[in-house]
Amino acid sequence: MPKSKEMKTIRPIKGYTREGKPVSITNYNKYKGIYAIGIDDPDPKKAEKTVVRAKIGLGGLTKNEGGLYPRIRSYYICFPDGVWEYALLLSLENDAKLLKKIEKDIHTILAKKRYKSKYLTNLKESEWFQASIKQIRDAFKKVNDKYPDQTFVIFPSEYEEDEKDY
Repeated sequence: MPKSKEMKTIRPIKGYTREGKPVSITNYNKYKGIYAIGIDDPDPKKAEKTVVRAKIGLGGLTKNEGGLYPRIRSYYICFPDGVWEYALLLSLENDAKLLKKIEKDIHTILAKKRYKSKYLTNLKESEWFQASIKQIRDAFKKVNDKYPDQTFVIFPSEYEEDEKDY
């Protein structure tokens, strides 16, 4: 993939802020943040009640990463059909310690929901969780409330049946 200062997503992430305001992000270059992604297809009829296995991680810290999107895109090596973005907590901050603390805060809130692999028993602290989309989003909201000047949270809406047009 060619490096570009204006790298854009294959398709924009459309979603809602915690205040319910519609947003569409097409340029991830400037954002760092915490993501909750997975390959479990949310059931549109159950929406946020759907229980998924989600990887909650941090992306965009290093100059080589180029922002949050390339980090998420790197999962396509393992999951060629793509991943679902369940929640994104974005920041323009360049403070790696702060962003790592924010990530740890989310992990702490969801600690009881850590995914326990049947096969990989030597993992100390996995970044995989098994929780409902609502539980994941509630954790992101709670942490966003703690850092309102440094972050904003987006809940992608691609799985909703009656997605609003932006």
